[in-house]
Amino acid sequence: MNKGYAYDPKKYIDPFLPRFKTIISRKNSHTFIDRYAGDEQFMGQTVYYKNKKPVFGMNYYGAIVDKKFKPAEVYAFLKKALKAKSPYRGLDGFREGFFLYRNHYKERFAMIEGEERIYYKKNLIYILKYHAGKISVTRSIKQWSRNLLPSKSINIKF
Repeated sequence: MNKGYAYDPKKYIDPFLPRFKTIISRKNSHTFIDRYAGDEQFMGQTVYYKNKKPVFGMNYYGAIVDKKFKPAEVYAFLKKALKAKSPYRGLDGFREGFFLYRNHYKERFAMIEGEERIYYKKNLIYILKYHAGKISVTRSIKQWSRNLLPSKSINIKF
């Protein structure tokens, strides 16, 4: 799709999750939605849709563990690493200057668990853990939506 976090997409404030940003990318019958919050410590969720049905999802949590590095500097390198071809997150072993990106994952029972790290001169500066897998929706949207709460019953105050 060549959109998403690594490609400097437009970001929106999520109306349902205060302080979360949302990235939405579409191409033909494919839609990618990523919602996240935080900067030096962050968490998020990515869902990939095909023909308006969710088919793959991922949750992640991470942090910049070396406070000498500014988030913009770390994330600029991360974006380059994520553009590399890999089934999940970025290609393991991406290097630029003194920065090194590592991504290790294992896949069991159609579930993926992984961890990505960024090192600077062999010192760990960033870590992210993720888990993901296929999503199967067998009911129609009409059947599924019957189980949703009516919007007037949700009363959240911050």
